[in-house]
Amino acid sequence: MLAFCLPARRSAPASPTLLGWIGTCLLLLLVQANVIAAADESALIHTPSEPIDATHTKVSAVVEDMAKRVDRFFADDRAFEEENDSTLQISIDASSEEGEALKLNGSIRAKMALPGAKNRLRLVLEDDPDRQAQDAPIDDPFRALGETSDYTLGLEGEVQASRWLLRPSLGVRATWPPDPYARLRAIRYITLGDWVSRLSGTASWFSEDGAGLDGTVDFDHRLSDEILFRSATSLAWRHDTAQTNAAQVFSLFQRLASRAGLAYEIGAGADDDPEWEVHNYFARLRYRRLVYKTWAYVDIQPMIAWPEENDFHEELSLLVRLELNFGKAYR
Repeated sequence: MLAFCLPARRSAPASPTLLGWIGTCLLLLLVQANVIAAADESALIHTPSEPIDATHTKVSAVVEDMAKRVDRFFADDRAFEEENDSTLQISIDASSEEGEALKLNGSIRAKMALPGAKNRLRLVLEDDPDRQAQDAPIDDPFRALGETSDYTLGLEGEVQASRWLLRPSLGVRATWPPDPYARLRAIRYITLGDWVSRLSGTASWFSEDGAGLDGTVDFDHRLSDEILFRSATSLAWRHDTAQTNAAQVFSLFQRLASRAGLAYEIGAGADDDPEWEVHNYFARLRYRRLVYKTWAYVDIQPMIAWPEENDFHEELSLLVRLELNFGKAYR
């Protein structure tokens, strides 16, 4: 798949080669998706076998359950934030952007529930979320590729306060000298008829960079047994840059079979430096396939972006990811 989809060098306006590249990627993904769906009709997104009541409670429960299953299958950040069991995720990425050489990168994130803590205290290792590129949309998977990844290692607790799930943590950024941090994450689900909203926020402090604030509001709606719609609005502020970044992403998650799924995404990123303006638009297709037993996945993500730094001319890129998951949920 990678050999067919690597992009050619950009030219402006878009050449037949560029249009052919993205068309080939989409065609190959959709053809393979149809083959897989025909071969395996079992559900990726489970729904209740009994008829769904038209009541507010039952409809909301179905939407929330569907959203959480989608997040777990696509291994989104929000699924990792809410994970309680011990888990280890290893990702190996191969990416290509127009006019640049192929890049290889890897990342690790893990949670380990500590014995005797009644699943309320975990040791957490993850990519440093407070060191993302400031000129990239919050949901851009290519923002960190080709750069040296920083990691944080800390102890994370769990407290239920009214309807909020609070996850305080203390730890260090894995640099030399070590950079201690304190962080508080808060998560809450709100039912809105046949919609479910997820509110999440993070307040953090690093001794080197100072304070940071992040917030995301998601709205999920079940369109059918196979399709979930999501609107995600995010804001991020950092004291060291005195800059606020924002992103708006619209997604459709589609089940193909028990082993495969597609996500269609469009979005935009903006910042307030020196005043609020959009600096990037993007569209992405995510094809995710379970390739071995219950724990090895392959992601193929072609993307088109229109960044301000390139006068909003299109830039094509491709990410191919091998992801290995270990833990109770993947046995």
